[in-house]
Amino acid sequence: MTVELRTLLFCSSCLLSFLAPPFQLFAQSGYVYSVDEFYRLENEAARDGANVRLEGTILYSDPDWGLLWLQDETGRILLPVSPGQAVPPARTTALVIGTTKLVDGAPKIVDFQIRKTGKAELPPPKMLTPGIILGRQQEDSRIIGAGIVIQDEMKDATHLRLFIAFLRNYRFLVTVNNCTPKDVEGLLGSHIEVSGCATRFSNVDRPELAAMQMFIPDMS
Repeated sequence: MTVELRTLLFCSSCLLSFLAPPFQLFAQSGYVYSVDEFYRLENEAARDGANVRLEGTILYSDPDWGLLWLQDETGRILLPVSPGQAVPPARTTALVIGTTKLVDGAPKIVDFQIRKTGKAELPPPKMLTPGIILGRQQEDSRIIGAGIVIQDEMKDATHLRLFIAFLRNYRFLVTVNNCTPKDVEGLLGSHIEVSGCATRFSNVDRPELAAMQMFIPDMS
C-alpha cells in the first residue's frame, strides 16, 4: 500500500469520526446514551461499569421515597434516589451522568449525578385499561385513569394514598406527593381522574385483583 493511499484512508476515518452523531461517539467511548440502550445492555457490560449519560424529562421526583422516573425519546426508567439526595422536580429536563453495576443479576445505574437543564411539559398519558392492569398491554410513560375513591389516607406528612375502584372488577392505588391533610377533604366517594407514572402489581392466584399503583407529583 502506498503512502498516499494510507494517508487518504486515515483522513477519511478522521472525517467520519468527526461527522458521526453524538450517540455514536458516546457508544464508541463506552457511554450508554439512551434509556433503550440501557435496557439492551448485556450483564457483562453492566458488570464492567458502563458509563451512562441520559437526558430527558423528569416525570416524578420523590427523594423521600427514593423514586425518580426519567423519560427520553426512547423510553422511561426508574432511578433509585438516595435519601436526602438533591434532585430536580417533575416537569423539568435533567442530565444524568453515572455508571452501571450488576445488582441482583440485573443492570442498575449507580453513583449518578443529576442536574436540571430546563423546564418541560409532561408527555400526554395513555388511557388505563384492564389489559394494562393485567399485563396484556404495555405500560406507557404515563397513564390516566378514572374511578371512585373508596379509601383515602395520609401515609405521612406529604404523601396521600388513594384506593380507586376502576370499572367493575379492578382497583388501583394512587400515591400523590406534596399533599396536606386538607387535600383529603371531600375525596372519599367522589369520582376523580388521575394521571401519573404507573407500576403494575400482579396477584398470581386471582389475576382479576391485580393492582396498578400510580405515582403523581402533586394535586395540580
